[in-house]
Amino acid sequence: IIYGQNPYDNTMFHGLEYYLDENFAQNHPNLFLTTPYEEKTYEIFAVVKTDISFPYNLVLIDDEQLGSIISEVKDKSIYDFGNEVTTEDNILILSTPYIDDGSRLIVVGKYIYKK
Repeated sequence: IIYGQNPYDNTMFHGLEYYLDENFAQNHPNLFLTTPYEEKTYEIFAVVKTDISFPYNLVLIDDEQLGSIISEVKDKSIYDFGNEVTTEDNILILSTPYIDDGSRLIVVGKYIYKK
């Protein structure tokens, strides 16, 4: 999980709000995580508006809990991306405050392994 603030000056995670537009989400289906050593590509499978009570940010979980979170994230997604996701997948969650009432916007993807 990567947390980022959503300031109103178009910096940091402000761009995640673009995923609330279905056309944008369909035309930008991947997230890119760049480190000094590599760039990883993640295929988006969910865009979710939620509050802090949704436990997507658990740290030490087993496969059953992860499967439950994956199912709930897909069910709560505002779009159906049609992507298969399993507990074997490497998951990336980008999370940012959505509005001042404690809501969160999360964009979730699975790692696309290089062939």
